[in-house]
Amino acid sequence: LLGISYGSLLAQHVMRDYPEIVRAAVIDSVLPLDQTFFVGSTDTSFNAIERLLAACTADSACNVAYPDLTTTLRETVARYNENPVEITITDPLTNISYPSLLTGDAVLSTIIYYLYLTPAIPTIPQNISEIAAGNTATAEALLSQFLAALHALERGMQYSVQCQEDLILTSEADLQARYEALPPEYRGRVPIEFLLENSIFDLCAQFPVT
Repeated sequence: LLGISYGSLLAQHVMRDYPEIVRAAVIDSVLPLDQTFFVGSTDTSFNAIERLLAACTADSACNVAYPDLTTTLRETVARYNENPVEITITDPLTNISYPSLLTGDAVLSTIIYYLYLTPAIPTIPQNISEIAAGNTATAEALLSQFLAALHALERGMQYSVQCQEDLILTSEADLQARYEALPPEYRGRVPIEFLLENSIFDLCAQFPVT
């Protein structure tokens, strides 16, 4: 039995409910049964970024090449959220180009995406440094690859399934507490009040599947 990401959740259900049919199991990138993805990912993604930054600081070569990377990233995110830059991104699967904006939120989303790609993780400090220095070509290349990830998810399927199971025993108060605990640079361009008025709880209310 092999379960990856959301599949790890399914694998755990099978191992719990039907242990007699499982001889061996591998679960990768585990989503624990007692955690919520929709609410939990509000800050777990940023915790992963902070761990990466701390690892760079602890590595002498990385720290010399990219000193004080945490401050660099936070200042870069704040700057691009305050003054987005026009860029062009190209979907690598369709080769269609789109005008876009390089925002601080886009920088963070891209870093989170590349944390999923183990071979790319060592390049992230350099990418942060280049984007901080105003290298929009690097940002365009990274964001273009990020577009490919959008083809990998079927949102209707995701919400139909996860809205029925992921938010059990959680509330908008839990979501708000996680937002408010984030550093200001990681909260995004959209005010928390607006996010809470249009939260995953509201979205899931619009998916009335049984």
